[in-house]
Amino acid sequence: MTKSIASAKSPTTVPRPVTDSEANSQSIVVGLTLSMSWQLASVVLIPVVGGHILDNHLHPHATPVYTLAGLLLAIVGMIMVVRRILKELNKYMAKTFKSEDSK
Repeated sequence: MTKSIASAKSPTTVPRPVTDSEANSQSIVVGLTLSMSWQLASVVLIPVVGGHILDNHLHPHATPVYTLAGLLLAIVGMIMVVRRILKELNKYMAKTFKSEDSK
């Protein structure tokens, strides 16, 4: 009798368990990412769409002054959101690494 290749046992790998600090870190990063995504969407959409609506209402055939102003406001808002999220992430990472160093 010969063994078929399909019936031969292949080595199995067992994933290592996720520690509590890794799970907490992952949830913090996912939470900050979700928070940043909706904040960026609102910071971009509200000024640009509002500027477009104002342009169409006030002077429909002229240059899109309010849309461009909304775009500039959106760029400033995006920079502020990203800086704030990065500051929160850096604060969390500094606290995490400080507590790991003290162990």
